Amino acid sequence: EAQALDVTPDGSIAVGSVNLLSADGPSAIRWKDRFTPLALGDLPGGINSSVATSVSADGSVIVGSSNSDQGNEAFIWTEARGMESLRAVLEIEYAVNLTGWELQTATGISDDGLTIVGRARNPQLEIEAFLVRLNAPLQPPPPPLPPCAADWDGDGHLNDTDFFVFIRDFFGGIADFNDDGVTNDTDWFDFLNAFFQPELDCDPLAGPPA
Repeated sequence: EAQALDVTPDGSIAVGSVNLLSADGPSAIRWKDRFTPLALGDLPGGINSSVATSVSADGSVIVGSSNSDQGNEAFIWTEARGMESLRAVLEIEYAVNLTGWELQTATGISDDGLTIVGRARNPQLEIEAFLVRLNAPLQPPPPPLPPCAADWDGDGHLNDTDFFVFIRDFFGGIADFNDDGVTNDTDWFDFLNAFFQPELDCDPLAGPPA
């Protein structure tokens, strides 16, 4: 069973939900060019249940509701970022103070994708409508940082810990830095080169240890 709840002005994209045997409830979906379906997923936690209720004019932004570990929660979806909690996006990226509020569902979005309306529970535990106007479109996520070979402990930071962990592994015979199948002096010198010159293969913002 499927239902479409909104469609773009040119009729090329529709959004709504379908009932899948593998899901606990309906699943939010986008249909493109009338026939191509795309499942939009659901928010983490809770049961697998989501509904897409509205779409921007160009089809790039979709809103609706999904069950999460917070209960029923409004979501915002873009192709670059996937489904996200609308509340989390507003708090983290637009610095909106939503203390005490529960955004339960987003029921509509403007053609330009910048105005969203829906239903919420306010800090007094009363149900009321909400309206949010974004001052800029949701930006795509930044590209992932390049791998850093000298980050030997793999914690995402280049620091003294990597140096000491490498020394431990080197004398333990398990520091094959250059992946040639053996641990030897070449691994030691290659590691030192990468450690003290991180711009060669690491994010330049990381910098060498102080």
